[in-house]
Amino acid sequence: MNESLSEYIKRASDKGLHEVEEMQKHPLSEEEVERAISMAQETLRISRELILITDRDTDTVYLSPCLPKDYPEEYAAIIAALDRHKVRHDLLPGHFTDCWCREYMPVQSRLSSFVGYTFFPDGFNGGFSNERSRGCVNHDLVSHALGIETELLPLILCGDDIVKCRETVILTEKVFAQNSNYTPEQITAMLEKAFQAEVFYLPWDHTERFGYAGNLVRHIRLNRVLFTNYHDFDPVIADEMLHRLRSRFLRVIELRYDVPKPHPLSWVYINYLQTSRVILLPALGIPEDEQALEQIRRLFPDYSGRIEQIPIASLVCKDGALNSLCWNIRTEPFEF
Repeated sequence: MNESLSEYIKRASDKGLHEVEEMQKHPLSEEEVERAISMAQETLRISRELILITDRDTDTVYLSPCLPKDYPEEYAAIIAALDRHKVRHDLLPGHFTDCWCREYMPVQSRLSSFVGYTFFPDGFNGGFSNERSRGCVNHDLVSHALGIETELLPLILCGDDIVKCRETVILTEKVFAQNSNYTPEQITAMLEKAFQAEVFYLPWDHTERFGYAGNLVRHIRLNRVLFTNYHDFDPVIADEMLHRLRSRFLRVIELRYDVPKPHPLSWVYINYLQTSRVILLPALGIPEDEQALEQIRRLFPDYSGRIEQIPIASLVCKDGALNSLCWNIRTEPFEF
């Protein structure tokens, strides 16, 4: 008769205890311990090189030089919070036309690997107005000034539309409309080669002005992702987005707000800035502010005491939030 599950667990436990007792009787030599530590560190180093750098790995934040000129109060609040949590920050070198810099700066995949692209969204439906056209920004010159080498893809992309998890990159299908000279298969092949990771797509809501993945979903940790309150605005598309995320074995947690009527800007909380030391969450001066803060605190217990809200209602009206304002990267090697 086959043993029961409880009998199997007890047998395995007894075997493990016996092995521990034998190890205690015959402890490793100092040389064996050092060799084991060295092998473990090498394993960690190799595994670190295989996975993508996510927001929680970043240690430095760059901002457009336009931000302190155009929005001095918001800039001061952001810088003060970064300083409190000892996050390095600086202004990007060069000439910029406005404060939004994530959309055209290269995307860091590994410690010394950056993926570049062309940012020129005016040529497709739902793009920016002439007032906000930034296709002329040469991020290659900025990267060179910072000593960063990029692998330039022949694609029109936006940094706000690229969400990195540990082994996955998420975009929206808008990228296909931006690059109609390539097939979806060709686009995916180029992206997966550049990022050395699986790439998949969320549906593009054509009624949404920008339709970027960074305003829909964010990586929490491991296989967990955070999804914005899209069900408050379009349940049909929200269901399809959730289906696609879950089909990749991702555990999805949705932001929800207990209010009589959702504020039209309540999507903004997903556009928080995260580094290894702090999470800066947008605040609009509405009831959802406190509910968003409590949810983020529960989802990021390892950031206890390191989550702050920044009032940016005036900036959100210009179609962006904290993550869109910042370009955060990893500059220091990982310690093992």
